[in-house]
Amino acid sequence: MAEDTEVIYVRRAEIADAKGIEAITTDETRSLFGRFNIIGTIEKAVFSVTVSNDLGEIVGHASFYDYPNVKSVDPTAWESWAREKPSISHCKPINTLFCHVLVARAGYTEGITREILHAVFNAVPTAHYVVFTPPKDILPNASLALNELFPLVTETPESVSYEIRLANRHSYCPVLHIRPARVEDHDDLTPIFNKQNDVLSSTYGDYFLAELIEAQDDYHKAIVAEVEGTAIAFMSLSAEVNVDLLASCFELGPFHGLRKVNEADTWEERTATESSKSSLTSLLSETEQESRPASVATGAKQDCVSRPASALSSGQSRSLIVESQLSLADTTRTRLSVISQNSLATASGVSVATTGANVKSSVRERSVEPQKPKKTIQIPIYKGTENAFCVQLFCIDERYEMRSVDLLPAAFDLFPDKDFCIITQPHTTPEYPLLQNFTRVTPKPTSTLHQELYIAHRCSLLDDVIVRQCTPSDREGIESTIKGIDNSEGILNDVDQYNKAGRDPQDEGSTPLSVFVAECQTQIIGVFVVRQERNIEYIRSHYNVEGFVYYAHHRREEHARLHHFVLNPVFGHYTKHVLKELLRLSRKSCMYYPIYPSSSESAEIKTYSLATCINDLIPVRGRRQIVYPLDRLGENAPSERILKKMDPFALYHLNRKLTLEPKITINARIVVVGASDVGLSFLESLCFSPHLRFNNLILVSPNGLPKEQTMLPTSHCFSSSELAQASLATWVNVVRGKIVAIDRERKMAIVSSGAELPYDLLILCTGVQYQTSVTPKPKSIFALNDEKDCRDATTFIKKACLDTEDHAIVYGNSLSAYSTVEGLLSLGLKGEQIEFVKPPLEASACFGNATVAELVEKELRERGVSVRENFLFTSWNETDDVAHFTQGTDGKLELHCKAFFAFDRRGIDYDVFRAINDCCLVFDGRLVVDADFRTNDASIRGAGSLTKFARRYHADEWSFGHFNSREVGKRLASSVLRDYDPVSEPSVQNDAASQRPPLIPSFSQPKITGARLPGDYFYLHIRPPAVSETKPPGENVLVTENSDSGYFQIKIDKFNRVHEITCLTKQDLDASNLICLYNLNEKYLNRMVDRYEEGLIKDFYSFFREPWVLAVFHDRFRDFQSELREIAATRTDPDTPSLEEHVRNLLKVDKELAPLDEDALTRNYGSSSVKAMIDKRIFSFLSYNRYHLSMYARQQMI
Repeated sequence: MAEDTEVIYVRRAEIADAKGIEAITTDETRSLFGRFNIIGTIEKAVFSVTVSNDLGEIVGHASFYDYPNVKSVDPTAWESWAREKPSISHCKPINTLFCHVLVARAGYTEGITREILHAVFNAVPTAHYVVFTPPKDILPNASLALNELFPLVTETPESVSYEIRLANRHSYCPVLHIRPARVEDHDDLTPIFNKQNDVLSSTYGDYFLAELIEAQDDYHKAIVAEVEGTAIAFMSLSAEVNVDLLASCFELGPFHGLRKVNEADTWEERTATESSKSSLTSLLSETEQESRPASVATGAKQDCVSRPASALSSGQSRSLIVESQLSLADTTRTRLSVISQNSLATASGVSVATTGANVKSSVRERSVEPQKPKKTIQIPIYKGTENAFCVQLFCIDERYEMRSVDLLPAAFDLFPDKDFCIITQPHTTPEYPLLQNFTRVTPKPTSTLHQELYIAHRCSLLDDVIVRQCTPSDREGIESTIKGIDNSEGILNDVDQYNKAGRDPQDEGSTPLSVFVAECQTQIIGVFVVRQERNIEYIRSHYNVEGFVYYAHHRREEHARLHHFVLNPVFGHYTKHVLKELLRLSRKSCMYYPIYPSSSESAEIKTYSLATCINDLIPVRGRRQIVYPLDRLGENAPSERILKKMDPFALYHLNRKLTLEPKITINARIVVVGASDVGLSFLESLCFSPHLRFNNLILVSPNGLPKEQTMLPTSHCFSSSELAQASLATWVNVVRGKIVAIDRERKMAIVSSGAELPYDLLILCTGVQYQTSVTPKPKSIFALNDEKDCRDATTFIKKACLDTEDHAIVYGNSLSAYSTVEGLLSLGLKGEQIEFVKPPLEASACFGNATVAELVEKELRERGVSVRENFLFTSWNETDDVAHFTQGTDGKLELHCKAFFAFDRRGIDYDVFRAINDCCLVFDGRLVVDADFRTNDASIRGAGSLTKFARRYHADEWSFGHFNSREVGKRLASSVLRDYDPVSEPSVQNDAASQRPPLIPSFSQPKITGARLPGDYFYLHIRPPAVSETKPPGENVLVTENSDSGYFQIKIDKFNRVHEITCLTKQDLDASNLICLYNLNEKYLNRMVDRYEEGLIKDFYSFFREPWVLAVFHDRFRDFQSELREIAATRTDPDTPSLEEHVRNLLKVDKELAPLDEDALTRNYGSSSVKAMIDKRIFSFLSYNRYHLSMYARQQMI
């Protein structure tokens, strides 16, 4: 019998499963469900699963929707249809799914269907019913198994062509029986505790559980869940909660401070400094608007949460939770706002107002700088009695963990006078299924707990949350709900406009407008505003939405833009359900939500408020855009909808198939020190992990998040639009300051203000900075390293030099020095006012190209800049503003100036070095890391030019400074995600058996440098990520140069790939296009080398602006290359080698193809099926991306 048993796996369905599903779809399936497109079905189903066997073969599939598969039933109003039928009148949108497709391999229908239903009820805890509506009289004859698994629940009239069948949760995942705990439950529960955590038994003894149960009284209770007479879950509860401590550490305003409503409740006005008393006070900036889900959470002992409980020990009790393994269950939460002014208004003691902040004010940064004029804020003072009890101890058999919610009603029944249940847990503990029914509370910046706080209200257990269209009578309830949040006036205006016309006014484009409300027991608990999306083409072309949605299966009118989403935090765990309902009721399948940067002046900002659902939306990366030569394209240019200029914004997305997709919550406190390109890339990679939610990301930087610099060179890692599209401030708490010490034992990073930042993982990526040897640094000496330094220098120069004849000295021979000279000239300084003093270093060493150096030096002379070679700076006389230099052994130079710019040496910031050295991290000229970016402390990692590899790797020259910083940051993020993401492979560790360390990482992206140079030159240098500057063998150098366009050099390596590019021009430089040329075979560039040697290319600038080359600049061209290589490596016949294998066999004989072999290979390729496959893929690529590549002919035109 065992030999006939087949192991099957149930997983989320993917579009790639379509072919396998089609293979097992039969005529019987179509008779039950009608004709369907399986790709479209998966794309629009709210929940789809695929069943596969050990061989990876698909043996079953099911797709579930949130409305019946009955054509005569309106998907937006099926509730009235259900209410008319007593047997399914209990079915509601919140507890019912409808089976639209179910296929199974012949002979396995019953087993596969049973497993599918079990998986559905397990993964969607709120679902209690699955309704199946097959045509009448077909199911009993077609499938006996389905007939039994979906019992007929009602007889339908003869005029109705379908019948109603229903699968009930209790047949698969029954609701658990809950009862008070008894001492005899000890034997059942102890193995569960010990399997998940043996700390309790080792600390309190083997019988701690029995003692805890026996010690129950009016304030301490214990309950168990029972299955077939065996206890499978335990929950210990306590009514003794230190509410005052929690109120000092968390934003409890929306929960009325966890106290009962009292007539003595009042407001107290305080200044911002008076309201915060801890060491983190100095980190707060003036802006108190919450713009992101995560906040800085500092720590204290866990046992501060609950008062002493004698059942555990004579000392303080501990709010311990034994968590089960993370499952696929969604762990939702809603970020809470700062205290709302109507939090005293509701009789239930729960503030109706939730989060809401002006999207324009999306950056909240904490600053160590002195506070500006004191700001008065209102602090609520709650006088009522405590209104919460806590879960002290909880565990459950992992087989039943998805039913953890069944214990909550019994828990509330034990404390009828309490409205809130709270749970605290350490930051590093993964969220478990019970917490999906709780709301995570935002920690205050002054928090002193090493824990996260989760709250559930008694009303959150109600399952009669209804989402419906707004009516005029709802206005008063809406106004009460949104009182006290930002842009409440804008929400009310939209409500009035919807009730008046259902669309925007004609002068605003007359866009269709929809307003919905959520209500529970006739009380409005939320309001939501959506509009028809008008910029579908722009979004598709500028954001990588196609990674989440197949546009071909979504009609234009099915796209919507979310403008307002306000939901009472008590019902925050219903956010995904509300979003699902918004899509259904508005007949939409895709929804978008933008966040504009604080610097944006777009008028659209006023039409949005900060949506509380942002945690359940998917962040979408921006796409690199082609710079089009519009003057050459004419009518072949892309549509104006693609090319129009809009303020950049961050985009968040949701579609129907993602509404029930789970996210893994990570509460670990990850502190990143340094807003370098590496640090930003690392944070970007974490924030854009679609299945992860990081709640505690912190960036420590003296000047906050960076902006584009005007006077310094650029690495082209992040442009201003890319930073806006990333919107890191939405997810990252920014602490303004410098790290001055690290306490490894306490896991604390000490900021320059003296404040302490707790961390679970510390990332050091401060890089190296220009420094001056003059200490203390006078105000007239500048070392420019970021945008703030440039801004300060610009302000000083305008005041000190523009209206005088005073001079400025630029000292150094780096690219930054040349760029600063150009910056001073562009500010209006005369060339005669600038002294450019260079230390002993050849100018060509800065540019790596003698021609570029010569052209720039020529411009310096023509602009009148005084250039002095081979001088060393020795001292600075602040009294007379005199800089002293020496040349050789006898030469001396004294120069008077008002400003001195030092670019002669770069090094690690002294405070950072001292922090590293004092905490005993290994430092060997740089911070020493291993191949996995780890220091000698497992909780501290480093990357970028601050670091070097350990000597055991024998790679002292392998510095991160030689590599693309954005790629390094991504590699660092991949390393970290292996430790935090359960889906990722485990982190690489040293091979203990062989004692051989893993190989150091390799990098492939180019190192890029760009700058504005004297003479209004644009400079761009693209080179390989090499540690050696020596010329590679077989290099071919192509150069064009003329007075109109400028200098352009391309180096081709021995494999005919673009190896290096150097540009110097006074024209606008299409840098993002030219970067795409790196590592491309010159054959992709229209046989560029042959054309150059034939004299057909006179100007590379013009050559790379021709229309034929634009496909190469497309952001998906590299993926297209990979697909072509895959085709070339695929055998069309098992007995015939693939094209790639054929070439490799020829190269085994000789390293280069002989002319005869090449001709034969070309002839064979021309007549092979591979060519037809590649041609088809080329046309497919051009067709799919035609909105970007409209200048290319389509297949039907050829």
